[in-house]
Amino acid sequence: MFVGIYPPLEVVEAVEDFLEPRRDAQPLRWSRPEAFHVTLAFCPQVPEHALDDLGERLTEVGARHTPFTLGLRGGGTFPDPDHAKLLYAAVDLDATAASACRRWRKARGTRPSPAVWRSPAGRTGRT
Repeated sequence: MFVGIYPPLEVVEAVEDFLEPRRDAQPLRWSRPEAFHVTLAFCPQVPEHALDDLGERLTEVGARHTPFTLGLRGGGTFPDPDHAKLLYAAVDLDATAASACRRWRKARGTRPSPAVWRSPAGRTGRT
């Protein structure tokens, strides 16, 4: 399970505008714009019975924080270019948001997603 946030509509539209002319260049299963998100943490072992409670806690945490700034800083593939399964746009969070994410992950025993902060753009179809 991943914990993530959805960017504002204008950001989604800007990323979509950037990706549109590139879609025919690679045989990827491109993510739909409404699925664009920023992955904040990976929670590998959340039991089914704990999902509702986790969702409520995440909603509470989100309500306590002010909006933050992030910026795109490039991109890449996961797990690596030779075995790519996922194309992503990397992002930088401002210091306040990055600190909040680190505290949340530490308190919950989760780890950052492999690319630290990433927003999936497409998948290769490799398994």
